[in-house]
Amino acid sequence: MWQWVAVSVLVLVLAVRVVVALHDRPSRPEAGDSATG
Repeated sequence: MWQWVAVSVLVLVLAVRVVVALHDRPSRPEAGDSATG
């Protein structure tokens, strides 16, 4: 069942993007001092 695989991948990607956005949310528009990546 590739459908479950596709859904799982989409959910995982969305979750990762949300977590990264919330975790790496800069307090300033242009504050990339501690940005290593």
